[in-house]
Amino acid sequence: MPALTEDDIRQSPLWKHMTRILTRIVSEQPSDPLEVLNPISNYVLTGNAVPPRNYTGVFVEEHTLSKADVPKDSLDNTRWAAHLTEALAPPKPRRRVSDGENDEEDSFEQAVNDNRFAPENDIDESAGSGILSDVVTEQRTFNALGTGIPPEAAYHVMIGLKKLMKAEPLSSARLWGKILGSKSDYYIAETELDPTLIPPKDDEDDMDNGYDGEDLPVENVADVFGAHLLKRHHAVPMEESGMDLNKFVFYAASTADPMVWTRLPDVEPQHITVARLICREFTGNLETPVRSHPRFPGVEKHYLRAQIARIACACSIAPKDSFTTHGAVPDVDLDEDEDEDGNPIPPPERVPAYAEVPPLIPQKVPNEDDTEDIQSVRAWYEGFKHGELLQGKHWVHIAPTLLRCGRATLPPPPPHDPEDDLGDAVEPAAAAEVETIRPFLSDLSKDDAMTLPGHSRPQLASWTFSQGYHNESDDTKLYLARSMRWPGAVCYAITTGKPGAVYQSLYVGNGLKDSQGVDYAPQLPPRRMAEFPEDGLVLQRDCTPQEEQEYAPPPVPDDVRAGDNETEDDDQDDE
Repeated sequence: MPALTEDDIRQSPLWKHMTRILTRIVSEQPSDPLEVLNPISNYVLTGNAVPPRNYTGVFVEEHTLSKADVPKDSLDNTRWAAHLTEALAPPKPRRRVSDGENDEEDSFEQAVNDNRFAPENDIDESAGSGILSDVVTEQRTFNALGTGIPPEAAYHVMIGLKKLMKAEPLSSARLWGKILGSKSDYYIAETELDPTLIPPKDDEDDMDNGYDGEDLPVENVADVFGAHLLKRHHAVPMEESGMDLNKFVFYAASTADPMVWTRLPDVEPQHITVARLICREFTGNLETPVRSHPRFPGVEKHYLRAQIARIACACSIAPKDSFTTHGAVPDVDLDEDEDEDGNPIPPPERVPAYAEVPPLIPQKVPNEDDTEDIQSVRAWYEGFKHGELLQGKHWVHIAPTLLRCGRATLPPPPPHDPEDDLGDAVEPAAAAEVETIRPFLSDLSKDDAMTLPGHSRPQLASWTFSQGYHNESDDTKLYLARSMRWPGAVCYAITTGKPGAVYQSLYVGNGLKDSQGVDYAPQLPPRRMAEFPEDGLVLQRDCTPQEEQEYAPPPVPDDVRAGDNETEDDDQDDE
């Protein structure tokens, strides 16, 4: 038998088997290694070893896993499950005040209530009585069209919204969308406050954003440079809470824990004005500073709220004739509704910006005998049964247009400043030109087309439309409108052959507008301040030799010079 070399021994199956056994013994560190040697050998070979009765280390992990070894999803699910019982619990009844009657009958019930419910944990009976949208059903519809969030996440969000409505005085809540971030994502909830549940608050408790910039210390020298050239955006007053852009109150929650919601501040015109000039993705932390040029006057929660306002104004749509309004197009209310040939005058495509947003009135079902009213809304009355929702002219915007000043309505005139009265010689400033916008409830076919450099088509529509799968024998049809200008903004509509359609909007994206094939370039810094002109400014100039000779005293004559010398000699002799 030839002698075995060291390489032969290390390559043998027995050596490899013993290496695995010793590795497992070292990792588990049993109290009696010799006793568990045979079971571990069988476990390494077959995976089904039966250990001794007094040893369970083969099947039970004695050492706790480190946090790095635990899957990330398990931590998220554990955090969400910790709040599940609290969110699903029914509202606690209010404590009954004893009136001295039937004390004996209610003694046991009162004792139970005293043990279970504390006075500080009482919840108002009206809490959580608002309208909560069915997030799971809505996302199931979006999933059928190839978008939306997963069903499991939709259920988590719905439980989180239910908890939010119990904690806040809300009349309605729905999932507005999901905004992606670099570290974590945001779930955005669109809610409306219930005025009857809002407690009165003092002036000292008013929300202070703290970014006016006048009373704050200068922390960055760069903020001072060019300040004289920047407009005072805060001079444009923000819209009141519950009005126009601040009609809805938005809450944000991290996707890691959708049970904890943070209220976003009301949007201000200066936030929208600067947000249009920058292109910055979100991080997932609401308190992260927004470092950009021009400088954004706030942190990420203000930037998030500004982007939500921009997306909501551009992508809030509904099937045509779902709503009506009045006062949106003033020219149509004139007596002359027809031209000289008797043809109806089409409504104008542009109107002056509104001082007040026209009302949004739900459409009423006309009477079956009123053929004239039915004819004006025939497609809506028949439930869009002929596939009209595949065309942009049968969808309308239901949100106000965002003006250049960062508001949905014209700002009020600035107050009169007595310091501006410099005299009669100063001419008054010319009135600013009123911005023109699309009329309220304008259809999507009138939106500005997109231009992509190098594309085969010179212009592309801002919206695309598709239809989901449906059974030919069923009247239920599903349509989807998708925004190309704001990628991720969608809206579905369900028709059942009855008047109207059920619709819902959603946004899932990074919160940025499509660049249309143009690379983003930050705005150039402001021009440097002009220096004082030094040309022609001379503090002291040296004379030239010619000028010195010109202004030099005349030379002394020789006889005078000789007399002076003799006088000096006599003075020396006297001494």
